[in-house]
Amino acid sequence: MILAFAIATTLLPTLSRLLIFFPNFGSENPQGALLLTLFCLGCALGPTIQHTVDLAVSKPLTDTFAMLIVALSGLAIGLPSATLHGVGLAAIGVRLWAKAASVAMNDATASGRRRDALIFGAVVSCIHFSSALGLLILGPAIEGFTQGSNNAIAFATLVTALSAFGIVLLTQKREAAAA
Repeated sequence: MILAFAIATTLLPTLSRLLIFFPNFGSENPQGALLLTLFCLGCALGPTIQHTVDLAVSKPLTDTFAMLIVALSGLAIGLPSATLHGVGLAAIGVRLWAKAASVAMNDATASGRRRDALIFGAVVSCIHFSSALGLLILGPAIEGFTQGSNNAIAFATLVTALSAFGIVLLTQKREAAAA
């Protein structure tokens, strides 16, 4: 679970961290700010959409759906894809936090002691350290992204897609082992 959180905060948000740097291409409109706002809207809608899909289909399908949204929305950076990217990241985030809560509950049941603070403290520490590492990795791509470099966009999209795929594989593998 900690590894999934590390991937989710180091590599998965690569594309969303670059949205604010989206080039204006001669326009006076701050397109990066608009894309970031729409991404945040998608993040706010993500948990509700995930819950609705969870009621209709199985959770592994929801994970796969979220992974595909995250991966494919990076291929065409634009207004709708920024919102879809937010929905996908939020759905994966909700799933990871549900797993953290499950670990805390299972530990309390097995040990007879509640160690929620220890478990959630480890998760939050992991998030902070891996987020800092992710920003160090991202640094070189910012200049290329602001200039509209296809290589920088492809790099961010590839990193995001591969990390989303890795998280889904990690979480589904753990569910299969637990069942």
